[in-house]
Amino acid sequence: MRGIQEIEGRLADIPHLGYRTTMSGATAEIVEVCEALPEEKRSEVIDFARFLLSQVDEHRWESLISDTKPRPRLEEFLKASAQEADEALDPAKL
Repeated sequence: MRGIQEIEGRLADIPHLGYRTTMSGATAEIVEVCEALPEEKRSEVIDFARFLLSQVDEHRWESLISDTKPRPRLEEFLKASAQEADEALDPAKL
């Protein structure tokens, strides 16, 4: 296995990463594992990582939705939206 510094050095040369040229040990390990896998298995790892990320986002939204603190601006928006539902759609307002 290559060292983290070697991987970070290679990533530092990739322009779209910009300032983010260091990574955690876990990230470096994922890179090393992915490099050792065949292309089809890399795609599966990426799909799984995206699935895990979507679960984090979903959990975050569920937490926000279930929070009972008052949200006056949201309430105002919902009331206005409910009133507009009965009106014809005005393209000028889109």
